[in-house]
Amino acid sequence: MIRGYVGLYCLDALTGDELWHTEYGGSSPAIANGFVYTIGADGRVYAFGNSTLPDLAVEANAPDNEYVVGKKGNITATIENIGKAIVTTTFKVELRHKVDVLAEQTVNPPLNISDLREVVFEWTPEEPGEHRLTVEVDPPPGNVSKSNPRTNIAFVIVTVESSNMFDTDHGTYPSICGTHYGAIILKQNISVNIIYTYPCAGTGGHTEHVKIWNESTGECVVAGWKGYTEEYHNLSFNTTLTLRKGVVYSYIITTGSYPQIIHAPYKHITSGNITCTRFEDANGKVYDDWIPAFRLWYAA
Repeated sequence: MIRGYVGLYCLDALTGDELWHTEYGGSSPAIANGFVYTIGADGRVYAFGNSTLPDLAVEANAPDNEYVVGKKGNITATIENIGKAIVTTTFKVELRHKVDVLAEQTVNPPLNISDLREVVFEWTPEEPGEHRLTVEVDPPPGNVSKSNPRTNIAFVIVTVESSNMFDTDHGTYPSICGTHYGAIILKQNISVNIIYTYPCAGTGGHTEHVKIWNESTGECVVAGWKGYTEEYHNLSFNTTLTLRKGVVYSYIITTGSYPQIIHAPYKHITSGNITCTRFEDANGKVYDDWIPAFRLWYAA
């Protein structure tokens, strides 16, 4: 604003020449997102700028029937150009939980006026409960000049259920049968009554005997192999055991044939941790980094 003048003047920063002016506004000018905002003598706020910019709006959805700890789920973002110009540059779309960026994708131009573009994120929740996820289109610093940057954020509430499963996931070769000693600790309460053993491809790898227990509480379950039946990979415990969050449970697992092996002294998984304290193979050799690959779960 030029002192003594009424209204708002825009000058060339190098020459001082007037580029344009308006009789409206003039007080406390501020520039944001391609617009100049100013207060007039009548107390109103005026905005001046390019009204033919693109504008990105987004809607977030959780389309899956259920979301479970440790299981991949989908979050969708539907983006629409509600502005008055075509988007001609690439821009990013972020999926966040609080301040953590969970996933990011790039959308390529063009995005014509009124066009829709859907982005699908894969998300594996780590904790049960209600989660408020944020989807933001063209996050700062941004590539797209938008007429209204407040439309580019959406939120979705997702309820995540606990998983009644402790799964080490697959292991690898080399493999040999023997007896495993170690411990597991859970991040959540899980009730289990079945153990499944991952076999090496083309073999009959299985668990012959298993015991899981806690010294302090006296809780204990056992299961024994009944031969090569139709369900020989699955053994049923003598009772249901509720593995409690933060409690250390010891295990002894004796295997047969060629089960898959996790060659590490410990492994962190979504629902907890497992360690190997000792493994003695069928030939009497001893290791401290052979964990059997198995899954503990509940069957009604």
